[in-house]
Amino acid sequence: MRSRIIAACATAAAGFLTALAGAPATVASAATPVHMTVPFYPPFPGYNDPGWTEIENATPAGTVTNAVVNFCDAAGNGPGCNNTPWKTKNTRWVSTIAALKAAGVKPMGYTWSNYDKTALATVEKEISDWVHWYSVKHVFVDGAATNDASYYCNLAKYAVNHGVTQFEINPGTNIPSSKYECAGTVAAGKVVINSYEGQGGAAFSSWTPPAWMASHPGDLAVTLATPGQTASGMEADLSHAQAEGVAHFYEGTDTLYATLPAFFAQEVTAVAGA
Repeated sequence: MRSRIIAACATAAAGFLTALAGAPATVASAATPVHMTVPFYPPFPGYNDPGWTEIENATPAGTVTNAVVNFCDAAGNGPGCNNTPWKTKNTRWVSTIAALKAAGVKPMGYTWSNYDKTALATVEKEISDWVHWYSVKHVFVDGAATNDASYYCNLAKYAVNHGVTQFEINPGTNIPSSKYECAGTVAAGKVVINSYEGQGGAAFSSWTPPAWMASHPGDLAVTLATPGQTASGMEADLSHAQAEGVAHFYEGTDTLYATLPAFFAQEVTAVAGA
């Protein structure tokens, strides 16, 4: 998420609450299975934050399928830190990543593309490090541009060819072109698009995904950060997301994703029943 808190740094980035884009068009059916992808960027040192245990113990098991992981190396280098690859492996995070996997939660490695301004080679190196240093096979590419399918499909093809099995991009808003699905390439069927990042409630209730996504069930994600949100408000947002064919849902109350919401356990239960 562009609203990033750097787990191995003391500073936090500002929240990213995007505006709606694209013409309304109801997508898919409510039969699309819904799971959770949880962005969680606790403050330094991050790896031992009790929130990880809460994610690992979330029940019913299998509801939280992904947890986005973001941290720096000892010198402050990293995809979400200074927009450069790590120089050294951060061994403190190895046990955290292993515990997520043992709980059935896929760690999702964070990278930042700066709206296609980060050199492809830089993001490719970061993805390669996630795969080879931490055995992470799901990646999350934040700051995605909405008008450069070539950049993201080239990145997706590289990722899949190097072992990635789920490639999520986050423009935080609707993408007008189905070219981002990378049809006819090794990445086809492995791309997930986070088409809304912002507040829930009234702002989210008027959102609909682009019509072309009806042909790609399972590829639609939304991430909500709603300060002061209640469990009942989250459930209303989940209901709308499900009606629009969303397959990957998360709502929290912290726009920096540094903490989990007080209603996290209720959210897991609600998503499991959706």
